[in-house]
Amino acid sequence: MSHFINQNRTSPTVMELASFGSNGLRAIHKFGFNSDVDTTTEPEHVWDYGGDYTYSTTAAIDTISCSSVADTQNIAVIGLDENWLEVTQVVTLDGQTKVTLPTPLIRVSRMVNISNDQTDIAADLVGNCYLYEDTAISGGVPTDPAMIRAMMQNGNNQTLMALYTIPANYTGYIVRWTAAIANKSATKMEFVGRARDFGGVFTNQILGSVSDAGSSSVSNDFPIPIAISPKTDVDVLAYTDTNNSGIYITFDIMLVPAD
Repeated sequence: MSHFINQNRTSPTVMELASFGSNGLRAIHKFGFNSDVDTTTEPEHVWDYGGDYTYSTTAAIDTISCSSVADTQNIAVIGLDENWLEVTQVVTLDGQTKVTLPTPLIRVSRMVNISNDQTDIAADLVGNCYLYEDTAISGGVPTDPAMIRAMMQNGNNQTLMALYTIPANYTGYIVRWTAAIANKSATKMEFVGRARDFGGVFTNQILGSVSDAGSSSVSNDFPIPIAISPKTDVDVLAYTDTNNSGIYITFDIMLVPAD
């Protein structure tokens, strides 16, 4: 999706990446879902909440709450701190009451339901869980959608977000992506993979389409992965010609410690 790396630097092949072994190599598998892309709101980002995604400009992502008072699970929140370094923190939900993250984030990549605080046994979410920049809530749900940075729907127990930001201490290499229609309605959907180098603007890097009348899914492997520099945002926009269209997106990134 991006080649915001010194152009004199050659991207390694997949096999060369594999040879990094224990030298800090990490694999990131991102998967996102938007169940309701409409012609009046396109393009939409591919994430649980749907609609347009707003990126934070400071490390102000600091609050979590749920729509059900019954949710008291432990939630692992994975994201980037003010220095754009990855941090994983575990917070215990308090139903519809706000809970503050120990470390505020500038980016979030995933939330996962890991256990029940009372029994230490996994329990499904009863409501939907929201991570956001602190704002007013009603019944545990932020009243300003533009402040939401992640949503975990009940039944999923983790976020479905086709967006990712490369940590400051890594270079990313995209090795694969896939797209698929997620409902049975007659539709054609187009998608755009984008990347934004730190301090820059989003540029389109991958274009494609899926259709109920043609290929309902597409994929692409990169024998020579596409290099992405530290602190680069990667996301996907979806377009449709039919209301209530759904789309799945996945992409795989190998992280290599930056020079």
